[in-house]
Amino acid sequence: MTARTQPPMLARHWGRVMSAMVTPFTAGGALDLHAAVRLARWLADNGNDGLVVAATTGEASTRTDEERCDLIRAVSEAVTIPVLAGTGSNDTAHTVMLTRQAQSLGAAGVLVVAPYDNRRWSRRPARTSTCTPATMRSRCRCLPWARHINAQLLDSCRFVNSDDCVYLMSIKAMLRTRGLEVGECRLPLPPTPREMQDAARAVTAALCGQ
Repeated sequence: MTARTQPPMLARHWGRVMSAMVTPFTAGGALDLHAAVRLARWLADNGNDGLVVAATTGEASTRTDEERCDLIRAVSEAVTIPVLAGTGSNDTAHTVMLTRQAQSLGAAGVLVVAPYDNRRWSRRPARTSTCTPATMRSRCRCLPWARHINAQLLDSCRFVNSDDCVYLMSIKAMLRTRGLEVGECRLPLPPTPREMQDAARAVTAALCGQ
């Protein structure tokens, strides 16, 4: 592999495919570590180079610090691929503490929203990106392949991001169609409506060519 064709630094370090993992809960709303381990191993066995746990998709805002630590430890011990842990908050000292805990529990890295302050909306113009001719040529070569993949994923993207459901609920609904018991989301999100679960089965069947 030449220097020109090498993958970006992040891809070389973490791999090309990383999934933000949902957090399984029991019927009573408790953290289900056994289901989390099964899900993590299933994701590792099905093409993931790394996992992100305890972040937004994992309903981090609904968990205690103890639950976060238990989840990071269980998943890190269950798989051999890198595990990144969500440790961001708007409390700098708390973020530092969570990050140190994640490291001690086996996380290979962390996903952190820089500690922030609540402020009024700014009227400053958005920053725009620039592309060099070489970057444009590289992107154009990928367009046919990207369009093909996009067409295959369009229905699932519409389902996950529709106005009729919260994406955490729809992701868990799709995982259940694969035989993975991940439970419902925690409050304030409601149980999954039957029509959403039916739609998830149809979308998953289409993705799998069934």
